[in-house]
Amino acid sequence: MFTALLLLLMLNLYGIALTAYAAFPPATPPGEQRGMVRIGLSSVDSSAVCSDGTEASFYWRNCTANADRPPGDKDDYCEKGGRNGVDKNYWFVSFETAGSCYDAGSCNARRAATPQLMSSGSQPRSIFPSGALSCFPEENPNFYKSTMVFVPSCSSDEFLGDTGAAVGKPAFQGARIMEAVFRRLASALGSADVLVVSGAAGV
Repeated sequence: MFTALLLLLMLNLYGIALTAYAAFPPATPPGEQRGMVRIGLSSVDSSAVCSDGTEASFYWRNCTANADRPPGDKDDYCEKGGRNGVDKNYWFVSFETAGSCYDAGSCNARRAATPQLMSSGSQPRSIFPSGALSCFPEENPNFYKSTMVFVPSCSSDEFLGDTGAAVGKPAFQGARIMEAVFRRLASALGSADVLVVSGAAGV
């Protein structure tokens, strides 16, 4: 039984790797050096949507240590094994923990109080988070050189659901969103030495 389950898991992961998207990471928009850039998931899975049916997405940024490099400084502060680079390539994938709703009443209340937790409609092109996702060495000295991924909560199901919208009911597609994120990242994750994943119950 255990061997069969292990084989199934290995085949599933292999399938995800085969469907990886080689175009990741994307080109950074002009003038954007430190922000986490928004990347949609519809090209990976058209069913990976927020509660209101809008496209789910995640935010990404690579190591930003070179943004402060003085003119003429040839050191690459993001290079693994470089003189002033990094010893290991760290990746942090953080799924936002923001609660859930379960019926028309609770979802209507959630939509009225925090509409951004049910839709991607107001998500900006880039964000500058604080704390462990901060790009500033003064605020985040241990991890500011890491590759960061932040997945906003917009499915209202703690990333557990796989249910499309019905009449009068929102979609709960959090599990599909989570899988689509890792499918989009799969090829790039090959460079990671350490991968840290955090988030809600489904994660």
